[in-house]
Amino acid sequence: MLKKSGGKEGLKKALTDAYDLLKMRGMKMTSFEVGKPLKVTHTSGEIHALVPVTSKIHVPKGEIISQVILIAVSDDASGKWYFIETSGLDPKTIHNYLPTWDYTLGLHFDSSKEFVASKSSE
Repeated sequence: MLKKSGGKEGLKKALTDAYDLLKMRGMKMTSFEVGKPLKVTHTSGEIHALVPVTSKIHVPKGEIISQVILIAVSDDASGKWYFIETSGLDPKTIHNYLPTWDYTLGLHFDSSKEFVASKSSE
């Protein structure tokens, strides 16, 4: 996955660009919380876990709260982990990204976003 995104330098640049874009738009990430795994399974020599993530981004007139699920994947032999953000995935194409995906985990392929207006903008 890292190689597909341009290696470490490509990923670093993408994250820097995303941060700069937020800053230009008057936005700032105020929190990023990773929850405890919801479900875990062993399949085809890998561990798969569903991990909830909540982020909060301050925007000019309030805050955007986003909740997504990450698929955490580890090869039993190496112990290294990588993560797949699921809100852009489709159940029909998940095998393109994770050939060993175990549908019994019951993942919902969506995300939740909520806008909370700041008190001064009401």
